Amino acid sequence: MCFGRAQSTIKVRLKNILEKLDVQDGTEAVTIGFARGIIHVDDGYQQGASDRGHDPAQPMKEVTAIFSDIGGVILTNGWDRSSRKRAVETFGLDWEEFVDRHDLANSAFELGEISLDEYLHRTVFHRSRPFSREEFKAFLFAQSQELPESRVLLDRLTGGGCNYLVAAINNEGDGVNEYRIDRFDLRRNFTAFFSSCYVGLRKPDSAIYRLALDVTRREPEESVFIDDRPMNVEYAARLGMRAILFEGDAVQLERELARHGVSL
Repeated sequence: MCFGRAQSTIKVRLKNILEKLDVQDGTEAVTIGFARGIIHVDDGYQQGASDRGHDPAQPMKEVTAIFSDIGGVILTNGWDRSSRKRAVETFGLDWEEFVDRHDLANSAFELGEISLDEYLHRTVFHRSRPFSREEFKAFLFAQSQELPESRVLLDRLTGGGCNYLVAAINNEGDGVNEYRIDRFDLRRNFTAFFSSCYVGLRKPDSAIYRLALDVTRREPEESVFIDDRPMNVEYAARLGMRAILFEGDAVQLERELARHGVSL
């Protein structure tokens, strides 16, 4: 990767995130981002200032920030394997061909390098079909549903007098992400969206967690991270975040949050 190009790209993405957080001067955050090793110029693991666990000699800090996945925690997954399988069956596509083309396109899609329309062109509409792009999109969007018990818990957490910064860290492609944010009014709960298609990083890459911590000025030990995938939880915990594996049960999630001192 060209380091100069990487710097420029990260600056633009940080600027976009800071605007969503209503931070007027992003200079400090951009500087912190570079200093803490957000940018990867090789495949090696780079340790930044956020990559430290809790020092047992020091008292544990109180939680001030909660970062959460969206798909599998607050909503159903937007476009996972089971959803894609249903689409193939509904529209009479060839499963093996679709899987091959999806695997080639999905990384660029989730990293925000291509749009939803370009993803669909590469995977479905590279040839003439007896159905329209609009029909396929409508089916794709319909796969997203709210997980009501989790949403009630989130509403309680972010209601009047909320004491925590609450932000999303999620892997989602452009177009699908915007639909889910708008359709389910996720802005009423989340202050910011560190979505893979916005920041050009994906979980479990440690850089996406560091980016969220750096931009929001939070330390790992004062931050909770919630996800339904063990590997994503594992990598957040490696940075020192208080990681919770969501097991599909809002009662379990509330219990885990309470264990970290989070009051609803």
